[in-house]
Amino acid sequence: MRVFSSGCLVGLLALSMGTFTSLPLKAADEELFTLFPTAKLKEELTRHYIEYPFIISVGESRSDFSFKPIFGQLQQQKYQLAPEYSPNHILDNYRAQLKKLGGEVLFECRLETCGNTRILRENIALLDGVIGVDNGYLFARVKHEQKEFYTAIQTASTTNSYASIHITTLEVVPEPLGLVTANAAFLQQAPKQIEFKDNVQKDTEGAEDHPLIGRLKGAVIHEFKRQGFASTAFVSAMDATNKPVVVERAGKLTQNGYQLPKEYSSYEVFSNYKAALTKLGFEAQFECKGEACGPERKFVEAIDSLVNIGNEESQFYGWYTLTRPEGNVHVSTYTIGFIGGLWTELRVLEETQLKDDRVGINLAALTDQIEAKGHVALEGLLFEYDSDKLLPEALPVVEVLASYLKTNPSRAFYVVGHTDDKGNQAYNQGLSQRRAVAVVKLLTASHGIKAQQLEAVGIGEHAPIASNNDEAGQQQNRRVELVLRSDTK
Repeated sequence: MRVFSSGCLVGLLALSMGTFTSLPLKAADEELFTLFPTAKLKEELTRHYIEYPFIISVGESRSDFSFKPIFGQLQQQKYQLAPEYSPNHILDNYRAQLKKLGGEVLFECRLETCGNTRILRENIALLDGVIGVDNGYLFARVKHEQKEFYTAIQTASTTNSYASIHITTLEVVPEPLGLVTANAAFLQQAPKQIEFKDNVQKDTEGAEDHPLIGRLKGAVIHEFKRQGFASTAFVSAMDATNKPVVVERAGKLTQNGYQLPKEYSSYEVFSNYKAALTKLGFEAQFECKGEACGPERKFVEAIDSLVNIGNEESQFYGWYTLTRPEGNVHVSTYTIGFIGGLWTELRVLEETQLKDDRVGINLAALTDQIEAKGHVALEGLLFEYDSDKLLPEALPVVEVLASYLKTNPSRAFYVVGHTDDKGNQAYNQGLSQRRAVAVVKLLTASHGIKAQQLEAVGIGEHAPIASNNDEAGQQQNRRVELVLRSDTK
């Protein structure tokens, strides 16, 4: 029921109205109270059903108020009036009208008899209450055969320029409990999983999943690292100060930092990776979650994680190992996020021995070989398996090669790719060509070598320098050579 509207103080009690409805009722044709002269509505508020504390008594100290919770439909209005109406005069008018309706005054105070008005204001006003001097309060109850109302009226002179009225009216009604309904058929349905779109196309350029273990649906690689041989940290325990204890493992390292749909929970991500690794025979070395992992910042620093956005309550970490004769494999997952996003790092380390014979040339050796033979095998210029992607440890060789080419700008060369004879001839030819092209692109794009100085050529398996009958010979045949040209075609 709309008791006070923006145009008037409407119907505290409308005796002619029908039964209660759960939505606010329209004003009665004849209003209970007319608008107080010069009153202008400043704020209003409606609550469909609420508990509201009405004051029913006050102790001798005038600050020990007793409140009674009343439940019902609530309206509040705040009005501004001309200054010639004092708070006492305003309350007297409302009191007189309530008396005509047979209303019962539960509590009333004027000026200093109100005691601690701060307590009153904090309890009765959902809107900002009236604050000023010459305060007055009136709490009343009006009961009729069909309706029961409680009202609280506060008045004050806030300045010399205006007075204020704050009115709360609550109609006692049964709590409306039919506003929502439950669908019993839902209980017969199987749980529906959230569907995620494949977002592989959004990966950072050059990134890809490790062949051992894939990604959760919808995940995107936003940062990654690949190293042919590196040492990396795994957390093995937490010390007495809740600081991560790390151990180092060395080998071929892959790190992928995934951004995940926020509909996943960090627990769900952690549990899925754990389940997948367990099926492959991995055994847990260490796990922690939430605050048991310690402060988020220190944990991220300890493992040098690619992901670090979130709070420590949402973090999950696990380190798992697969023991095998050809070298152990270590996998760790670190998941962290907050309500607006979720990230996880997947770290895979394949234990290998350091190959300390990979860097086989320097500038002097390269120059001597070209001058003596007209060609040189670029030892240490290594690629990922079955790929034209250079391994990180090949970059020093490329730098030596670039230095030589810059000091000999008038010479032209072939960059020739070779393979062993394993596999299809046509495939080997294509792979050797792609590898030669990759070297030329890196030299021209990153080192400023002129394109006309180099030409990529793939020979495939057709120019071996050793026998392909054993691994040692095959390894020598998988090479890239720099060949001096005598022409400039």
